[in-house]
Amino acid sequence: MKMQRINHGNPRDFGHLFSTIDSSSDSDKLWSVSIADDELQFPFYGCQEKCGGLKISYPFGIGEGCFFPGFQVICKQDTPYLAGSDFEVVEVSQGEVRVKSDKFTATACLTEPLGNGSKIEFAKDGPFTICDRSNSFTAVGCNALGKVFDVNDADTIKLECRSTCPTRGTMENGICTGFGCCQVPLPRIQNSMLIFAGSGVGEAPGLPSSNCSRVFVMEAGSYNFIVSDAWNFNGSEKFPVKLNWTIKAGHCEVDGTVNQGICGVNSYCEQSKSDINPGYLCKCLQGYEGNPYLNGSRGCHGE
Repeated sequence: MKMQRINHGNPRDFGHLFSTIDSSSDSDKLWSVSIADDELQFPFYGCQEKCGGLKISYPFGIGEGCFFPGFQVICKQDTPYLAGSDFEVVEVSQGEVRVKSDKFTATACLTEPLGNGSKIEFAKDGPFTICDRSNSFTAVGCNALGKVFDVNDADTIKLECRSTCPTRGTMENGICTGFGCCQVPLPRIQNSMLIFAGSGVGEAPGLPSSNCSRVFVMEAGSYNFIVSDAWNFNGSEKFPVKLNWTIKAGHCEVDGTVNQGICGVNSYCEQSKSDINPGYLCKCLQGYEGNPYLNGSRGCHGE
């Protein structure tokens, strides 16, 4: 297997590379940046490595010249966010990033009969997509209705989840099968979705009045239903959501080398198997460990 070698150049020659936000949009999109092929590599010197207690590993980075285009992280009061969004970064790993945001939740109360929605959108050419395999869609409440739409096909309901409260005895802690709580796997949507919350009259025999219903996207297993949540749910709580990420720059060849990509020495590229998030990841060759997106002591080196 061939090894990709990189010419880094001057540490600060690439400060003009940055992530941008489309100010004309009324949503928080994360955008990648189009750059020339000969500018696809830039070094990693003197950069802030942590925000709060979270380590930020390249291609993610904080500060000018410290991240690969599309992977900028903003550190605000020791809390990391994906640039151009309110997505708080909880964890960064190879091909995945866990985030929290109010945008993954929608609430509907009886005073709002038409319900409410929340739009979650990522750039089509950006590195991020919502991982359908690792996340679930949940509706909590008495007579709660949750729907998921593909923003690119708003007339089609991709998913519907409904919960009712016939009696207290029909509900059970930890069970989300439609009584007080409904939970289903997230559908495969490329980059944009709208989640909708609707609420009907929430009174049931022997139960307190349920005025609001809540729906949310979350990482599977991060929420454990408690019966009292059906009428007294803590709507301010944010649950983690797992995103997938890939590198779009350059091309991953059959032999594992990258044509003008960012994989470092002693590494190879692996093409994404996802048809909704094409691209590739870099991995260290067998017998090496480290960050495959870097060179030197921080890159792939012998064990």
